[in-house]
Amino acid sequence: MTKNMVENSYIDTSMQKGGIAGFSGCVEHTSVFSQLIHEAKTGKKNLAVVWLDLANAYGSVPHKLIEMAMDHYHIPEHIKKIVQKYFGGIQLQFTVDHSVAEVRERNIYGLYHLTDTIHYEYEYHHEGSKKEKQEVQRQIQGFFTSNKRVHG
Repeated sequence: MTKNMVENSYIDTSMQKGGIAGFSGCVEHTSVFSQLIHEAKTGKKNLAVVWLDLANAYGSVPHKLIEMAMDHYHIPEHIKKIVQKYFGGIQLQFTVDHSVAEVRERNIYGLYHLTDTIHYEYEYHHEGSKKEKQEVQRQIQGFFTSNKRVHG
């Protein structure tokens, strides 16, 4: 699928490097991050970092939207079937105190609400000033509202 997307210029490899053979996106991003840390240290400035866990990106994206995107980008039918089969076999399991918890709700989109809990937990434990918290929230919201282009 990646080969098809790159060959048909659906992926801008100047922007999207991760997961594409021949591109060292991780090295480039690590270098940029190292430079930001260095500048914050030498300038004695704060550095706000938001880690996005894209390993579970599909968990919050409706499967129908992925199917529509594959149609839009003319992904070959045999590849679409592989992706659809992958989504059809998703199962959830949680381990709590070394025992497997029973999953009563099979709607994986309900897990999206866990991010609210994590956010509130951060707010509760963060010891920065109210102004610092508001600035971090403003930057995070700005990132998500201004970064509307989806790559890959």
